[in-house]
Amino acid sequence: MCNEQVLRSDIERHSLEMKKVDHTGTYLKYFGSKQDTVYVRNRLSSTRLRWKRLLRRIDETNRRLDRALRDAKRVDTSYYTHTHCIVELNPG
Repeated sequence: MCNEQVLRSDIERHSLEMKKVDHTGTYLKYFGSKQDTVYVRNRLSSTRLRWKRLLRRIDETNRRLDRALRDAKRVDTSYYTHTHCIVELNPG
């Protein structure tokens, strides 16, 4: 879970860079030559899609990890409760 949080914070830091690239790409799209405009628009669209896909996957992974942690805590609590009952029933 720690690695996922590190990855998420790293991606959030790179979010500012992504916004700068998006801004520069938009500028070039409007003020560049036609051939450059098509290339920049396609690359920018591809980069945006990959970025969104990466963020979505990280969110899904974080949800799965949170669910696994809750389940592990539930199993631990159940195990502790059952072993405590067994110890109380068999004091010797």
